Amino acid sequence: MILKNKKGFEISFSWFFAIVVGGFILFLAIYGATKVINTGGEANSAKTGKEIGALLNPLETGFESGQTTLLSMPVETRIYNECEDITGNFGRQIIKVSQKSFGDWSLTDINPSFQNKYIFSGEIVEGKNFIIFSKPFELPFKVADL
Repeated sequence: MILKNKKGFEISFSWFFAIVVGGFILFLAIYGATKVINTGGEANSAKTGKEIGALLNPLETGFESGQTTLLSMPVETRIYNECEDITGNFGRQIIKVSQKSFGDWSLTDINPSFQNKYIFSGEIVEGKNFIIFSKPFELPFKVADL
């Protein structure tokens, strides 16, 4: 069978230019949206780490010998517990928080640290609900709450 009509497909430059530029704009929009979502996740994790430190303050002022409280998170959360013994007599506590968002864990470079809160747990604790038990740390005088 021989082709008698040998016409090709013709596309004008304006259509070609519109398709290429439209694809580029669409790519930039998707890329920008994903970066904004990632930045929001990092900021949220850093904010949650600071909030955990603030939530531990009422436990410090209690006069009880042992006190428990429930810390509930809205989403699946990992708490990274680190201790740095470089500064001060007792060092400082670093609480990093990573929350699950779209199936991935958001990590942050912002490390909220506290010099008067000492948390004894595994290096990584994961869940939605955390039970916190506070106990006073006393030498000849009260130093802090554990």
